Amino acid sequence: MKTENLSNLFGASESTVVEWKQSLGEIDKIIESAAAFANTEGGRIFIGVAPEGKVIGVQIGKGALDG
Repeated sequence: MKTENLSNLFGASESTVVEWKQSLGEIDKIIESAAAFANTEGGRIFIGVAPEGKVIGVQIGKGALDG
C-alpha cells in the first residue's frame, strides 16, 4: 500500500481520533493529543505527516538510536 497521502486512508482531515504531526519537534502537542486520546475513546497520532495529509517522514539522528 502506498502511503504518499494519508488523507486518502483517513478522510480529508484530522478527526477526533486521528492527529497528524509534522515532526517530533511538536512533542508538547503530541503529548497533549495522547493525553486527550487517553481520556476519551482513544485515537491515533501519526508523526511525519503534513497538515494536508502528505507523508513527509521523520529524521532520527544516530544519537537517538544509540539510546
